[in-house]
Amino acid sequence: MTLLYCIIAGILLFIAIARYVFYRAGKECERTLEYLREAMREREAAAGEYLDVVERYPLSEKEMIRHLRHMLAWPDRQKNIITEISMESAVGILMKGLCIHVDAYPYIFENTVYQEKRGMMQIAMGKVRAAAKKYNETAAAYNRLRNRFGFNFVAEGFRLEAMPVYESEEELVSDFKVVF
Repeated sequence: MTLLYCIIAGILLFIAIARYVFYRAGKECERTLEYLREAMREREAAAGEYLDVVERYPLSEKEMIRHLRHMLAWPDRQKNIITEISMESAVGILMKGLCIHVDAYPYIFENTVYQEKRGMMQIAMGKVRAAAKKYNETAAAYNRLRNRFGFNFVAEGFRLEAMPVYESEEELVSDFKVVF
């Protein structure tokens, strides 16, 4: 009977420890996600200034700019992390594409104000990529913990979902490259 109590106590102790480990790992993911969201807010401000400068010129990319403004102002972006991840990847791809298109206009590219705003936006996008990489590392560590034997039973028992990861623009675009 004592052995049975020890086994039950051991199982309960493991569950308590596992729950605490999940709690700490989840808090780390939340902390890095908040850092990522802060970087995204900085990028939105820099992108807004960049778009303000670009819109002053007659461009054929007006539709792309309109889509970017709409995506950057999306009201329910952070209510669903899957939507947020998709939007972030799409914004990154569109911003890179817009930079490439606008840089092809020599009269815009030579403007110092444009160069300054473009540089600020590129720095902000780099911060977002770095923050997304850090978040992906913590989310991957959480997901590995969730999939480890023993911990997976606790995760399922407490209905702990796997953390989604951000895909970089390079990963998304590489699927569409044509090889000759």
